[in-house]
Amino acid sequence: MTSDFFKVAAFRLEQHYMGADNSYILTMFDTPEVDAFELPVVESMLVDYIEANLDLAGENVSIALFALGKTVKPIYRPLYIVAMQKSVRSDLNICYQAGIAIENLGENIFDSISPTEDPQLSTERANEFLSANGKYQNHKPDVGKSSQRRLC
Repeated sequence: MTSDFFKVAAFRLEQHYMGADNSYILTMFDTPEVDAFELPVVESMLVDYIEANLDLAGENVSIALFALGKTVKPIYRPLYIVAMQKSVRSDLNICYQAGIAIENLGENIFDSISPTEDPQLSTERANEFLSANGKYQNHKPDVGKSSQRRLC
């Protein structure tokens, strides 16, 4: 799947679920591989791609999350949370797109701040959201009990 696949999927899903008129934009793409599928199949393909490639990161994962977020379906919220959790330290663009997909569901995470404007604040807000949802753990260096015993 190419980045155009994900972009066209986003425009088609946005048009269908959010009522946007993307007809003109869609004519600029030559993507029969997207147009051949019904929207539920496109959604399923996006979910499969995100799940299979989340650990690899990259622009297409971010675009796929952007596209899936256009469905405005709460069923995908757990996937978005996992995407945020896995990417908050490694790829803020993926984290941000997953968070925006959750914001499309009516929750507030970034409060109009984007990673390009303020990466640190975006990370803090993502961590606050994850913490509130029981998904964030502060990974501090562990000075375990065995280390403490050796010092005694």
